[in-house]
Amino acid sequence: MNNDKASLLVTVARMYYEHNCNQSVIAEKLNISRPYVSKLLQEASASGIVKISIHDPLDHENSMEKRIRLDYGLQRVFTVPCLPNENTVNQVSLSAARYLNHIIKNNDIIGIANGTTMHNFALNIIPRDDLNHIRIVQLVGEYINMNHHIPTIENLKLAADRLSASPYGFPLPMFLENAEIKKAVFQDTNIQKTLQLQRESNIAIFSVGALGTVGTNSLLRSGFISQPYLDQIKHNGATGDILGHFIDVKGNLCDPDLDSRIVSLPLKELLSKEHRIGIAAGRAKLDILKSALAGHYMTALIIDEELGKGLILDT
Repeated sequence: MNNDKASLLVTVARMYYEHNCNQSVIAEKLNISRPYVSKLLQEASASGIVKISIHDPLDHENSMEKRIRLDYGLQRVFTVPCLPNENTVNQVSLSAARYLNHIIKNNDIIGIANGTTMHNFALNIIPRDDLNHIRIVQLVGEYINMNHHIPTIENLKLAADRLSASPYGFPLPMFLENAEIKKAVFQDTNIQKTLQLQRESNIAIFSVGALGTVGTNSLLRSGFISQPYLDQIKHNGATGDILGHFIDVKGNLCDPDLDSRIVSLPLKELLSKEHRIGIAAGRAKLDILKSALAGHYMTALIIDEELGKGLILDT
């Protein structure tokens, strides 16, 4: 192998494995064809330039993860350490992205929520272009206040690009004015297609929203709820929300009337998903996380160690 060829193999391998560029991006940047990129990657592996080892996260479980898994009836739990000068939300999102990479398969339909945690998750998704017919659907409507800094459509597009998947949006406000309007809007043919994909999705990825944090503040700014209303549902036992649905300590809906106008996957449909991946970071989310676990809304949980300690102390 001459030096030029070896250099090309190293360049392609670094772009693919270290910089998370998919084969189409590499082909465009290097002005070569996508099939040739695939051939170069195979050659890099065959020549020993690339050596691949497979790490199965399910083979490793620390005592905290095992305790939480057994106590709350989960399939898998991952905890990440809270380190100085580290973005814990990013570390938790990265762990969730690795878990998705472990379970994803051809023909999966992945439903994703909105929020800053989900944005971090989308940024950390491990690029894949070896899967067939992957679809990603938005599970929740959008905030209408563009100053909330919680991307929704951007998350969907980013996740789809990373997985070479087809994205399907949910281009409606998170809450509509009343149940009658919601019923009428949901009759639209295009909206029906999104609703059907939501129902068919086998993977749901979401975070939880504690009262008084970024998510509920964005609901206030968008005019979906008022501060007196938020105070009232908190008084009535609400601990936060999942996909915009406010729940109490037992995981039950707090206000059916509000829920009748929400643009979001119903919680009863969430419970039917094969994989329900919950992501959370920060001790402020402990109460809503416990409520979500009480309602059995998660099959896998990815959290930081502080939340893990809180869950163990309460069992």
